Amino acid sequence: MKKIILPILIISIAIILGATALTWFNLSKNQLTRPKYQTITINGQTIQAEVAINESERSKGLSGREELKDGFGMLFIFEQPAQYGFWMKEMNFPIDIIWISDNNIVDLDENLAPEGSEPKITYQPDFPVNYVLEVPAGFIRENQIKIGDRLEIKTQ
Repeated sequence: MKKIILPILIISIAIILGATALTWFNLSKNQLTRPKYQTITINGQTIQAEVAINESERSKGLSGREELKDGFGMLFIFEQPAQYGFWMKEMNFPIDIIWISDNNIVDLDENLAPEGSEPKITYQPDFPVNYVLEVPAGFIRENQIKIGDRLEIKTQ
């Protein structure tokens, strides 16, 4: 009986170690090849947008940061279009949110105020989206962004 259990135990450990190494390699490869920023152009204005693609990055968003400089933003990428909810938890500055379906702007929220650690408001688009772009407050108004505008997203 002992002669059978030992080889099975060794094979099981090898499979677990192999699967762990493969998972780590794939996660590391994904992080290395995924662009950190994408260039977005709307109505002739260019934005360098930090990419938030996984659940952890999307949940944190811009929370805890001191500022979002002009010309910069955060792009949230979703695999499936839906009416995703966003909040202003632990934000230190107001923002505008541009809701995007493919490359079309389908909704806008302007000058959203920070709400501390227990936000009471959740913002959602009126239509399913697969991208959400957060930009400094006033960007929408200053650049005359409107529903129906198209934008271009280029990977750096």
